[in-house]
Amino acid sequence: MQANIAYAEDGEGVRLYIHNKEIAQYTSVTALVETHLKAKLATTSREEATYARLKRLYHQP
Repeated sequence: MQANIAYAEDGEGVRLYIHNKEIAQYTSVTALVETHLKAKLATTSREEATYARLKRLYHQP
């Protein structure tokens, strides 16, 4: 399935759209990235090299 994905920042946060339909809202770009990093960490096996890289990214200030 192909999708047109876009996000828009307004004074109230970040909104994520697929095919011009809003599918998610975040309080900031940081919240959006943090949420997706957490999801990726939760779905990646700890044995994969990707997991260690994601863990380092998530814990950076």
